[in-house]
Amino acid sequence: MKAFTWLLLVVPSILSASSFSFSPQPASKKIATTATDLSKIPVVICPGFGNDAIDYLNPLDQGEEYGFVNALIKRGFNPDLITVLPLKRYEWIRVAGGLFDIPNFYTMTCTPEGLGYGWYIKRLRRTIEEVHQKSGGERCLLVGHSAGGWLARACLGDGSWNVEQLNSNDVEISEDNTARA
Repeated sequence: MKAFTWLLLVVPSILSASSFSFSPQPASKKIATTATDLSKIPVVICPGFGNDAIDYLNPLDQGEEYGFVNALIKRGFNPDLITVLPLKRYEWIRVAGGLFDIPNFYTMTCTPEGLGYGWYIKRLRRTIEEVHQKSGGERCLLVGHSAGGWLARACLGDGSWNVEQLNSNDVEISEDNTARA
């Protein structure tokens, strides 16, 4: 079995409309990229706490040209290889299940795989595996927004991936915690 390889990019969660200007353009207009052929890289977007998949496709029902997925397409990513983790806003109520993770919740020893966030990590893992297969085994880029970033890291480090087959060059974690003024 071929080892999975991943790349994780954590996107800042504190960006607001006032912190940068964005003028939507059709996805057909691509921005110049580096030597890497982005059209071959599969992308999984990991929504932040309380977010719905639609928030990254058509935010606030303003049109897809304003969505994060469209921004990736404009930069050269293949729209067929971009997947937003399928979530509905109401599913986040499951986080309250962590209160019933007795005694872990009360002794502050809960893990991300527990009752509070285990559902997210399981779904993310299935989605990553599906995208990895769909792309023909290409290295997968995880883009995490807010809690989606640390949950993606928890998913990669939950102990169930076959890390013995990976070397230090197979996993790259990059965090961008800078906000633009």
